[in-house]
Amino acid sequence: MTRIASEICGTPIALLTLVGENRQWFKSRQGTELTESPRDYSFCAHAILNPEETMVVPDARYDERFHDNPLTTGDPQVVFYAGVPVQDDQGHALGTLCVIDSRPREISEQKIASLQALAKLVNAHFELRKTKEKYSQLQHKMVQARQLVYSLSDTLEHDDATTTVPPLEREQLTHTVEKLRETFERY
Repeated sequence: MTRIASEICGTPIALLTLVGENRQWFKSRQGTELTESPRDYSFCAHAILNPEETMVVPDARYDERFHDNPLTTGDPQVVFYAGVPVQDDQGHALGTLCVIDSRPREISEQKIASLQALAKLVNAHFELRKTKEKYSQLQHKMVQARQLVYSLSDTLEHDDATTTVPPLEREQLTHTVEKLRETFERY
């Protein structure tokens, strides 16, 4: 995504950031070796304050928020910044998909729309990953339940009259376990 963002916007740097309490992490990056930076210097921390808006800073050297920022005055010399907040399924901003340049520039509405579309893809990817994790946990629980049902089934099959389960309850339990086994065998 960052490579595509960089190519669409014609910038040397693009980042997918996650903003934490004290730091921001670069989960994907194009054009920089940096992997994180302090939140205090983060342009993205400003961008996520308005999760429905794209933040554009044409020239950070003349922006009151960033003119003395170490990322502007030193390496990587962030002069131009455009960032679209990426969000979870409840609309909470997690970070941004952003593009950066060391020279001032403007960005067209079309490029902003493209950056926003890419951010929506990132949001969808986050949701897919979360769903995959939930599915994996559910699958693990199903394996455990299957093992329990088969163990109980084996116990009921090989248990003799010494059990303390009354015959009617034993019959009902056996029937229930058989139905559960049939269900597991179908899936």
